Amino acid sequence: MKAKQQHTFLQAAKVFSFISIFYSININAAIITAGESISVPSATAISNPELAGTILNDNNLDLILYRQDAFLASYHYNNRVVRSDAGGATIFAPQLNWLNNITGFDFFIDQILLDGYAGIQTDVFYRTDATGDRGPTSVSRSANGDRLLFDFGFPIFSGNLVQEAHQDSFPINILTNANSFELTGTATIFARSTEDITQTFSITLLNVAVPTFADFPIGPNPPNGVSAPHVIILVLSCLFGILLRPRICALVRSL
Repeated sequence: MKAKQQHTFLQAAKVFSFISIFYSININAAIITAGESISVPSATAISNPELAGTILNDNNLDLILYRQDAFLASYHYNNRVVRSDAGGATIFAPQLNWLNNITGFDFFIDQILLDGYAGIQTDVFYRTDATGDRGPTSVSRSANGDRLLFDFGFPIFSGNLVQEAHQDSFPINILTNANSFELTGTATIFARSTEDITQTFSITLLNVAVPTFADFPIGPNPPNGVSAPHVIILVLSCLFGILLRPRICALVRSL
């Protein structure tokens, strides 16, 4: 009996050790609550394995900074959502990718404002193991928790000459406790140009991915949800239960 108790204790200790290691993965998290302002740390999938996962959504939205006749300056807003392989967090990973600047001006992107995070727990990073040039230096959250304002202390630069720099942002990674997403949010980009460097203008994009909670989210590793393999296992278990029920009842009556 004593040996059995010792074995049980050792098994429990192993489980506790595994759980401790698993939850220590997120040591570099930058958690931001309503009304706070914090610095945004850089991260990679090696330093923070929870950032690696399966892409759930990946479409581009057109961000037009300037358009007049044939003159155009634009970016793509990459509207990516990822399901973490470690823990199943739903990650929102927007990125600005330069397209062109056929104008007489240079452009500077200073801030990105995201709406749609009320009631959601968030950890924020920017990924330096992906393509990009600039990451946000800080983020502020509104008093009601709905808005995340990312500030680029070193602006994203779009030069108007071929030999000048054309910069992308690094992907911002927002880890959430949501188990699903919807394309109902907005992203507002604040920028300036050398036409009048003191004047800030803004462009708001619609149909931006934002976190939500679904009763039965189907997908890989959904937090608080049901994955496709789990659904299959559940269905098979029910079928086996139905098929074996007569034998189980007969066995019980014979005892």
